[in-house]
Amino acid sequence: MSEKTKKPSDDKFARGMRISVEAAREYLRHPSQQLDGVQPGDLIADFDYYADGAACLVVHATAKPDIWMVHIMVDPDGWGRLDAKVSGLLREVWKDKKPKRLIAWIEDDRRAAVALVKRIGCTKDGKMANYEMWGWSWA
Repeated sequence: MSEKTKKPSDDKFARGMRISVEAAREYLRHPSQQLDGVQPGDLIADFDYYADGAACLVVHATAKPDIWMVHIMVDPDGWGRLDAKVSGLLREVWKDKKPKRLIAWIEDDRRAAVALVKRIGCTKDGKMANYEMWGWSWA
């Protein structure tokens, strides 16, 4: 397989598991992932991180104990090939946390991110300023 057609290497990133904050920082190195000026060193050790290939989820509690916030970080090598990875990671979070709902705030102009969460079965729960809240429940 040529370098041009090579898919993201599973050796480059973790595969379907919880990872350390240090490993998660690799997903934040690309400028496209540094929203609102967040840098790799800003990731919090008390949060949970799940990764599979080019996709990494940052997971933390909200004010409601049965609702968990999810942030998605993606290595650009994986763009366009994330549905199964992110869906599988959400299932893993669901199994570990046993929430009633997982939510994510996404800037409404991030069309690729909105399209991704729609494709994997998230539903729009609300809107605030320039953000849409998307939710996911595993039945």
